[in-house]
Amino acid sequence: MIGSATDEVPWSAAWLLAADKQSPWKAAGQDGIAAYWLKRFGGLVEQMMSQVEAMIEGRDGFPHWFVRGRMVLIPKRNEASEPTDFRPITCLNSAYKLMTGALCIIILTRAVGFVIPEEQHAGVVGRRDCLDALVIDWALAKVAQVSGKNLSVSWVDFEKAFDRVPHSWIARCLETVQAPSIVVRGVGKAMSKWTTNLEIRNAEAGVESRLVRFRRGLYQGDSLSPLLFTQAIAPLSHMLRRWGGFVSNYHPNPVTHTLFMDDLKIYTRGPEDLEATLTEVERVAEAVGMRLGIRKCGVHEKAAAHNNWAVAVVRYYMPLLEWYRRDLRALDV
Repeated sequence: MIGSATDEVPWSAAWLLAADKQSPWKAAGQDGIAAYWLKRFGGLVEQMMSQVEAMIEGRDGFPHWFVRGRMVLIPKRNEASEPTDFRPITCLNSAYKLMTGALCIIILTRAVGFVIPEEQHAGVVGRRDCLDALVIDWALAKVAQVSGKNLSVSWVDFEKAFDRVPHSWIARCLETVQAPSIVVRGVGKAMSKWTTNLEIRNAEAGVESRLVRFRRGLYQGDSLSPLLFTQAIAPLSHMLRRWGGFVSNYHPNPVTHTLFMDDLKIYTRGPEDLEATLTEVERVAEAVGMRLGIRKCGVHEKAAAHNNWAVAVVRYYMPLLEWYRRDLRALDV
């Protein structure tokens, strides 16, 4: 059920806090207005707060321009030619980012059932982002070597994960966590009108597409989208906890997986368990509208009968700590 007691939402406090947190000179959206100017003119932020609240509550129209984005395609490599060679970053209107920032704060403080899985290490206050996952990975490699236990590891990539989440599933997640009605209405109205232009630019020239309608997926340019995404893929964590995982001699609870946004790493007691787990991961991913990027997935195994072990760390982790690279080389004997 949406609403009831959770409708007592601190909208004004959330809005002003979001305005205070907003970076003043981030790239502007279609409106071309940096957040600095919204803060510069006295009373403008408060006036916008009342207008946006009226738009969400239905007392005023919810215009298309308000949620329209400017999506810049940034090449991942020099010779980029395929769609997968580009990273889409959406520059959004400052007023829209204020709204999503306020809704993000309300979700975190007022949504009764909202819980980010403890295995998710991306953007969670009190968790050290990928460093926690790195330490877990390093410790399991040590334990597997010392104890002589079987350990099978797989890292899983989801193909264009942010672009594939169905809007219907996002709405269902908000209902499940009993999000306040202002969040449900605000996100619902915004999603129904998401549109963007695609831009590709280099030093000489640029190309801009026609207006594109979002029928699934999330923007990548505001504070709310990562929060909605982590909740959308939370069923993966709930499923993996039921699949045994790797049990060490030093802790009674098994370690099943770690997540950094959509980068998933799975730990099991052997290749048979890993194969069954990956089959279930694929099934759950398809149920929430995503699919595996097979070319970027991989498997490493350590058998008890052998003494050599080279643990595979999710590709973003490797440059972080020199001591980890040193220990990794020491393990590969």
